[in-house]
Amino acid sequence: MEFFDQSFFQGVAATLVGGAVVALLTPLKNRIVDYRNRRKLKKLEQKLNMLKWEKEHLEKVKKSSVALSRAVYADIFFLLLFLSLGLGLPVVGPVAANLNPLFDPVVKLLLPMSVPIWAVSILIAIQNIKKFRNLNNYSDAIEKMTSKIDGVGQKIEKLNSNK
Repeated sequence: MEFFDQSFFQGVAATLVGGAVVALLTPLKNRIVDYRNRRKLKKLEQKLNMLKWEKEHLEKVKKSSVALSRAVYADIFFLLLFLSLGLGLPVVGPVAANLNPLFDPVVKLLLPMSVPIWAVSILIAIQNIKKFRNLNNYSDAIEKMTSKIDGVGQKIEKLNSNK
């Protein structure tokens, strides 16, 4: 019987301590949840603004072939820049290192940079392909963007209603 009394009081004490810990940590948890919700809301608002800008930009480009020409023209030069850097580093780097041994550490540092530069040039090319597809299928692209904007708006409303 003595064991039961001791374990009973230990259980009561543990429950009280657990309740006290939860009571003390609840405001901290609420602050963390509020912080996460604010960050989520901020990210969703930024995404919504970006989608709205893309939709407006697509409408403007569709109306003006001059704007499309300028956008593609600028992207062609970015592509050429990144392709020349991506090709130039592996080709010119070892030649420079052979001519002057002081360039060897610089070449070893810059040579792996050619892979990310090629990746950037591929991303620019993919972005241009998407631009042309969006303009060829203009109504589908606008519908997709509108549905994305509506989805993000619903998420924002849901977060605002939880406050």
